[in-house]
Amino acid sequence: MRLFDTHCHLNIRHFKDDWKEVYERAKDVGVLKMVIVGWDASSSEKAVKMAKELDGVYAACGFHPHDSKLFNEVKHVPFLKELISHPKTVALGEIGLDYYYDNSPRDVQRSVFERQLALAVELDVPVIIHLRDAYEDAFSIIRDVGLPRSGGVLHCYSGGTKFLDRSLNLGLYISFAGVVTFPKAVDLREASRLVPEDRLLIETDAPYLAPKPYRGRRNEPAYLIYVLREVARVKRVDEAELAKITYENAIKFFKLNGM
Repeated sequence: MRLFDTHCHLNIRHFKDDWKEVYERAKDVGVLKMVIVGWDASSSEKAVKMAKELDGVYAACGFHPHDSKLFNEVKHVPFLKELISHPKTVALGEIGLDYYYDNSPRDVQRSVFERQLALAVELDVPVIIHLRDAYEDAFSIIRDVGLPRSGGVLHCYSGGTKFLDRSLNLGLYISFAGVVTFPKAVDLREASRLVPEDRLLIETDAPYLAPKPYRGRRNEPAYLIYVLREVARVKRVDEAELAKITYENAIKFFKLNGM
């Protein structure tokens, strides 16, 4: 099987001593490609640097809603444009809204989300969107600003069945992480069953949200297989077939044909 971890953070301190070993472990179990995602200026820069070093690694660059307060229009729009111009940068992200933690003021989150989304539309680069407890505001912004022709994905989807139809109607891909394996995530598993196969992606969000049986430990891309197995079980699809579907969806979404 070939697997594609569409969202991980090997650029974080948890992997500072062994990220290449983590990458090799992932390859050993079939995770042949992965996207390392930035959340601020330095992590985005690091993601691109890491992507340059290994064939199966790609980068996404952007300001997470937690770090929206650090975003400076004059400084960071040209900065992001430069990073996104690199051939191994495949998306702008992660961007979005997070009203659960409110690490940045909500008005600032909305403004920075709008600006980065508009930049993605201008550059026609896919967007990786983080949403938590902010679906209504996010949907409103997406309707106003639009999505790039390349599309967008709701990473580590948390909206359950309640927000699924509206997300799909906006044209978004839906990505599931280790949370789908948690015993109490019944509604999320139902959402994974309902997502059309051509809109489905999987990820680890490593080092966060390790799936069973590794819950509570450092997550890593090698554990993507557990997400795949759970979604395949719920959808009643053969694991190898779902691996093929999600891998090809990721190749298409990130425009990696031939790479």
